[in-house]
Amino acid sequence: RVRGRELVDIGIATHFVPSFKLDELEGRLGDARWGGRDKDLVRRMIEEVADPHDKVDLGDGGKEMSVDPIVAHRSEIIEVFALDTIEEICEELSKRASQGVKWCEDAHKAIMRSSPMSLKVTLEALKRSRNSSLEDALKMEFRILHGFMEGNDFYEGVRAILVEKDNKPTWKPASLEEATAEMVDAYFADWGDELEFHAKPAKL
Repeated sequence: RVRGRELVDIGIATHFVPSFKLDELEGRLGDARWGGRDKDLVRRMIEEVADPHDKVDLGDGGKEMSVDPIVAHRSEIIEVFALDTIEEICEELSKRASQGVKWCEDAHKAIMRSSPMSLKVTLEALKRSRNSSLEDALKMEFRILHGFMEGNDFYEGVRAILVEKDNKPTWKPASLEEATAEMVDAYFADWGDELEFHAKPAKL
């Protein structure tokens, strides 16, 4: 899983503010006198509070938390997960794991525990949304949500992990091979109840 600090490293987030500094940031934002350059003002306030790129201040007498950033394996992760299918990704992870690459071993185990259908739908969604607008991406995710709510695996995951806690979900389909392209495509079909956006986007 990607931790808060690593979100900045891989470009998903712009800043990392530790939880113990959030009150300070909230206070600064609350005291600000807003004008015509609000965007720049907010960015400057966050940068003054956020931790620098290469360390995380724990707020405990100058102690710093050593970070094991995902960027340490960035090139390998891109190389593996740029493969076209989940089957190819699993095969490559397994091969590297057999050569002693720990993160590949952990990733392979996590994938093999997961719902085959969820894996394939997620990969397809990432491909389809690569050049999508936010609105189109949200509409696509709404369709996917419909698909999972009509299927087995969401409820089975809740049962196995949260309710009965046996950690032995029975996925349907049970394997990657059984999760066909036609079944995946059905998750992206129009269910007749499309997500609609009526509000105009806000401008800073």
